Amino acid sequence: MHFSTHFQHIFNAFSTYLLCWVFANRVTFFQRDDVTVSAVQLKIDTLCGALDAMNLRPGEHVRSFCAEITDDNVFKGIHLTRQNGDDASYTTIKTELTTSAKEYFHKRFSNFQEDPGFCGAADLSNPQLWPRERQDLLVFGENKLTDIKQHFQALLTRHNFDEQACLDEWLELKLLVY
Repeated sequence: MHFSTHFQHIFNAFSTYLLCWVFANRVTFFQRDDVTVSAVQLKIDTLCGALDAMNLRPGEHVRSFCAEITDDNVFKGIHLTRQNGDDASYTTIKTELTTSAKEYFHKRFSNFQEDPGFCGAADLSNPQLWPRERQDLLVFGENKLTDIKQHFQALLTRHNFDEQACLDEWLELKLLVY
């Protein structure tokens, strides 16, 4: 049996599949309990980078798909018809899909990049961002701890939060790490 279909339909369906595949292979990370705020920020940046890369070059699956299309436009027994503008249409649709996906992720996780409490937690939990000079390290993060405290004020108040003990432990941790 010989089927015929328009090349653009196959590529559009394939783009949607790839976008779903990118999300499925990264989204489970956000469901773990042991994830730090800085790791979430890094994963969001990585996901957006992977989406940008989809627009710059064909990925492994697109290359594999294209490699299986014969010179007479047959893919696994299905004859593909092509028209002028198919490539441009595919590029436009792919760009729209990846842009929408990035906008969704930025909107969904905007608090990780805008909220002072989350930003502070991300900076504090990433020792690579800590200053190297001892004098700078001694006071590093105190203002970020204040932001975090303000963010969680209601919860901390109910549990008798001791700010000075927190600052003391923070100093100990920094000195232990360095």
